[in-house]
Amino acid sequence: MNYKYNPYAKKMPKPPKYRKRKGFRMTKKQGIILVLFAALIVSGLLYYFKDEAQDPNLANGGLGFELNEDSSGYILKEYTGSAKTVNIPEFYDELPVVKIGDSAFESRQHVIKIVIPESVTEIGTAAFGGCTSLTEINLHDGIVSLGDEAFRGCTALKEIDLPDSLEYLGKQAFIYCIRITNIMIPRKIGEIQAETFKGCSALTNASMPDTLTKIGDSAFNGCIGIIGMPLPKSLNYIGDSAFRGCSNILEMIIPDAVTEIGPWAFSGCSEMTKLQIGKGVTSIGEHAFRGCAKLTTAGLPAGVTKIEDGLFKGCWLLSSMTIPENVTVIGKEAFRECKVLTLIKFDGTVKRWESIEKKDYWDYGMVAYTVKCLDGNLMKK
Repeated sequence: MNYKYNPYAKKMPKPPKYRKRKGFRMTKKQGIILVLFAALIVSGLLYYFKDEAQDPNLANGGLGFELNEDSSGYILKEYTGSAKTVNIPEFYDELPVVKIGDSAFESRQHVIKIVIPESVTEIGTAAFGGCTSLTEINLHDGIVSLGDEAFRGCTALKEIDLPDSLEYLGKQAFIYCIRITNIMIPRKIGEIQAETFKGCSALTNASMPDTLTKIGDSAFNGCIGIIGMPLPKSLNYIGDSAFRGCSNILEMIIPDAVTEIGPWAFSGCSEMTKLQIGKGVTSIGEHAFRGCAKLTTAGLPAGVTKIEDGLFKGCWLLSSMTIPENVTVIGKEAFRECKVLTLIKFDGTVKRWESIEKKDYWDYGMVAYTVKCLDGNLMKK
């Protein structure tokens, strides 16, 4: 077939020329950076997805164990899991779990329930401290020691039963457990430690055994829910600020076995209307009954020789007071602002009353009163 030349026909475009590209060359520095970056990614993945056999905590639901000193059992050292209910095993690696270690569950705020096996005999310091969602836990008979701060700040916990086997109840064990309403102290506990129940504002009753001898400093400080608090006859010491700010206590009968009442022990018990101080008391700290605004009568036992500073300061309704003959000093502001205190019964002579050292402002705010002595009366107008 013959073709004729057609000058008006469109010319076919020439294909573009292929240009050979130069190959990419990595510098030595770039290679090192790339290798390091890759190694970092690989190590991160290995850490994140590592085999459970290499991480005992993962294999045991986040529970980490450590063999105790005599190799007779295991201590639960930590909990790193995410479960809300935790069942602690009775055995680990064929040996019993005997202790919940210090801070084992501390600040695990997602945990709601913990089941403790009967093999456990000891709960360490701050073991459950700051578990703000914890509402249920069992303390079985067989536990002998509950460490300091064990349940500190467990603000959701409403009920707790202390086992009869308990021999040690640590200081601040239940401090600021603001929803606990009732507590029964076991018979083997001889002392309530400092601040054990401080700030337990919902606590209405604390039953104490007749074996208890000491209530420590601030043991019930700020327990505003307590109305009545019968003290056992075995008690011999009440610590500093022991019941300070228990503003709803109506009466307090201090047993005869008590010899010492610490400073500020009952200060701020503003609803207290009845106070009976035992015959054995020889020392009462400063401000011990300060601010007991509804107290109407009070008397000090014969063994008291000094009325400390501010002892009854701010007892606005106090109208009658009995002071023993052995008192040699009345402290600063001891009866300040006792505005209706009109009668002081002194178990000594007028001369003996006048020999007592009276500190500054001891009777400041007392408008008019009579000191009734064995051989006559003194009046202040």
